[in-house]
Amino acid sequence: MVSGNTFGAIFWSDGFFLAPMMPDIPRFTKCRNCGTIFNLHTCESKESEDSSTDHLPMVESPDTGTLTEAIDLKVFGNSSDDEKYLRVRLWWSKNQRNFDDSMVKLQIADPVYLLNAQELKRLLNTDHPEERLMLAELHRNLGEFDTCLELLSGITDARYTKRLGLLRKACSAKKSAVLRLD
Repeated sequence: MVSGNTFGAIFWSDGFFLAPMMPDIPRFTKCRNCGTIFNLHTCESKESEDSSTDHLPMVESPDTGTLTEAIDLKVFGNSSDDEKYLRVRLWWSKNQRNFDDSMVKLQIADPVYLLNAQELKRLLNTDHPEERLMLAELHRNLGEFDTCLELLSGITDARYTKRLGLLRKACSAKKSAVLRLD
């Protein structure tokens, strides 16, 4: 696990992945004692020199409720990068993940999902190919297939050829569900 590789990983079209050899170390977490949500990147970090901290709980990735709470409390402050991080994680947590291609439409009646999607659209930068792909996928998830295709047409990097083809095909078939990438 020290190498942090993606061997054996499973990827989905919204950017989420499961990688057994790459642990997810969250940027935000919630204290189990007091309930405070905090940014691990801005906390003072100190390695324990003995085993006195071995009994302390491991840092956990926030669940959907904690992500929603963190956004509502604006724990990201003035950092659009931190807000984007939280909103992407909330989007991922609300997307259903099939391990096959059986689901056609994403069920998005959830007002939290829709509000988060609108705010996430505002934060993603179309000048960066990964974020442009993420924005296109978000539009596809919302059933906005023409906007998705328009965003995809602006990506010319050959590294994304296979993924672009898959997303275009899904748009043509009016599939809004998150897709597993192979």
